[in-house]
Amino acid sequence: GRQCTFKFKLISRPEIKLGKYKNLGVKKDEVKVTKEEVEHEIGHICESMAEIINKENGTVEKGNTAYIDFKGIVDGEVIEGGSGTNYPLEIGSNTFIPGFEDGCIGMKVGETKTLKLKFPENYVESLKGKDVDFEVTVREIKERIIPELGKDFFDDLDIEGVNDKKSLEAHVKEEITKAKQGELIKESVTEKISATASD
Repeated sequence: GRQCTFKFKLISRPEIKLGKYKNLGVKKDEVKVTKEEVEHEIGHICESMAEIINKENGTVEKGNTAYIDFKGIVDGEVIEGGSGTNYPLEIGSNTFIPGFEDGCIGMKVGETKTLKLKFPENYVESLKGKDVDFEVTVREIKERIIPELGKDFFDDLDIEGVNDKKSLEAHVKEEITKAKQGELIKESVTEKISATASD
């Protein structure tokens, strides 16, 4: 049999030299991270790890998401685009007209209620300022349980070296600092590049 010889040419990646970055004049201490920023970020982390539970027996509260069937009636007619089925409405998001979400507070699963409201003056021409009856039925209520910063939380978070609020704060501060330094470097690089480009 004849022998086949294959030749492979391996191309190695060119090394990118980041020498110039070092002396761009970005100082570490130019980055300020406030306590508020850290708290805000921790708030985000907690939100993202919130547990959504079904409230079988409770009532609609602010911050809950109520899954509702609704229809709006003006002058005895169901208004176009004014009805929905199994619509997830976050109470307190001000998605609906004033009074609607407040009117849902306290309702139970399976309950139907008529909310007597008025369309605001800055609403669409044909409906502004008009009285409207919304028939609302609650199908489901979901509640977001924000986790406590306890052992379970840190186990779930699973970040090395982070096991209490203090170490979490330090970690978050470091992450924000890095992000801000990245921004600073990016900005000064862009500035320096555009400065040389315009010469």
